[in-house]
Amino acid sequence: MNQLLGLLDSLEASLLEGKKIPLTTMTVVREKELLSLVDKMRLVLKSNGRGARMAVEQGHQGDSQAQKNDENRVTAEGPSPVDRQDYSNKITTGANDYAENVLANLQLVLTKMQKEIVRLERSVESGRKVLDQQKDQYKEELEFQNDSQ
Repeated sequence: MNQLLGLLDSLEASLLEGKKIPLTTMTVVREKELLSLVDKMRLVLKSNGRGARMAVEQGHQGDSQAQKNDENRVTAEGPSPVDRQDYSNKITTGANDYAENVLANLQLVLTKMQKEIVRLERSVESGRKVLDQQKDQYKEELEFQNDSQ
């Protein structure tokens, strides 16, 4: 029983030593190390403690080598790398679709504004022509009044 508790403590320590993945509840751990501890626990449970100490001791010698050669992997608690890549692709595609929609709407608004600006320029031009006509008419009236005096 003490052997099993020791192995559970080792498993817990390995999990706590794992690196946290930011903005998630996932932890990166050494997969081979954890699987080795689980195997040792099975041996202890199957043998009811008989001969398990030898297996545990042999396992500890292999653990140091496994730690050197092992790569960090995500435990089964988190999504697989393929799932994360799919999720990442979906987010990227969604963001690109959203950006395309925003830019299309912006282009539509700009086109409408350009048409309105052209209409306003014509109105200003028309207003200037009316002012020029009124100015010319006023000059003619002044000349007519000066001539009649």
